[in-house]
Amino acid sequence: MISAGVFERKASKLINFKNTDILVGWSSFSLKSFQNSKKYDCINVLERGSSHIEFQSDLLREEYELLGINPKFASQKIIDKEKKEYELSDYICVPSEFAKQSFINKGFSSKKLKKINYGVSLNEFSNYGKRNKNKEFHIIYVGSISVRKGVIYLIKAFNELKLIDSKLTLIGDIEKGFKKLLYKNLNEKIKIIKPMGQNLLKYYYNQADVFVTCSIEEGLSMVQIQAMACGLPVICTKNSGGEDIINEGKEGFILPIRDNYRLKEKLLYLYENKDLRDEMSENALSKATSFLKWEDYGEKITNFYSSILKK
Repeated sequence: MISAGVFERKASKLINFKNTDILVGWSSFSLKSFQNSKKYDCINVLERGSSHIEFQSDLLREEYELLGINPKFASQKIIDKEKKEYELSDYICVPSEFAKQSFINKGFSSKKLKKINYGVSLNEFSNYGKRNKNKEFHIIYVGSISVRKGVIYLIKAFNELKLIDSKLTLIGDIEKGFKKLLYKNLNEKIKIIKPMGQNLLKYYYNQADVFVTCSIEEGLSMVQIQAMACGLPVICTKNSGGEDIINEGKEGFILPIRDNYRLKEKLLYLYENKDLRDEMSENALSKATSFLKWEDYGEKITNFYSSILKK
């Protein structure tokens, strides 16, 4: 596998900076190209899929300490590199208000920041109109099974509720250092499934009743939008970017991180109120198909590029 440094150097040599109006680069991969582009009349746009890297690292360091696990996050070398990319950028694109505010909290002007929510492919994710007909209440989570994603809070809330006829499905790779804590909290009602292609993933969404993510930090968890496109209500944290795609109490619920009391409260509420679940399911599907398509993202980002070229 090619390293980030090798990719960055090779990519910077392939760009015709003289004939480039806007150079769009992904964070941690764009420093060399941005440095070269400054010699020309070129606009640098950095895509940052998460919060400000120092803000991110501080949150994760705190979480690993709380759980008593050896930390795993960006090295100081990568942090310094990204901060240089931020400085060389004319604009920084982020996918959520949570991510945007993390930059503002670090002293960035809102004029340099552009928020555009990610989307979902409706060709890959859709609702079959056949929600789980069994009595079993089925909770699903998709993504890395890790400290950063706050999976331990979901597992503990599920176990403490002891809901009759319920199950929890986790789909994703397990973080190596997280395995010991994870396995201590598993039981016969919790199933872990390896990652799969999106052509299969949609079937699992359609078999569930609610999607839950307890992310400690990320820009905008796209699995939330996938779940909504399959007609699932979503319970998420503010730090998942959920506030940008979910109206509280309409398509789901948005909670503070680490708030297991409220997480259990909302899970129990949906468990006991099937009519409300069905209503939220319809609302989530409508929101995803009307406003959260990848085509919507494409239109917004191209309009943004056009606007900065006019300036």
